[in-house]
Amino acid sequence: MERRPLLAVYLANFFNTPVVRDGVRIEFEQVVAELEKDTVDYDIGRATWMDVPESIRISIQIEPEKYELAIKWLRELMWDSVFDKKVPDIILLGRISGDLLT
Repeated sequence: MERRPLLAVYLANFFNTPVVRDGVRIEFEQVVAELEKDTVDYDIGRATWMDVPESIRISIQIEPEKYELAIKWLRELMWDSVFDKKVPDIILLGRISGDLLT
């Protein structure tokens, strides 16, 4: 329960994070550009219909012939992402600024 507030940071960071591919760090800008090229749409959010509040859903919409590519993206984003402390700090600052403005 004490870490549940971090779920929002994880969700905001999921598609905007560097990954390591073949031993080379790919910065998040390149990851986003490749995702935009390879997919029709992608999204992550809370799985509110489930009974577990920490559940998430990941959606990657892709053309049928690119099914294997969608699986590759899921694997890469889930297991090869690089935790970059600066990115969550930026997300948190944005959330705080947004909270202060509303």
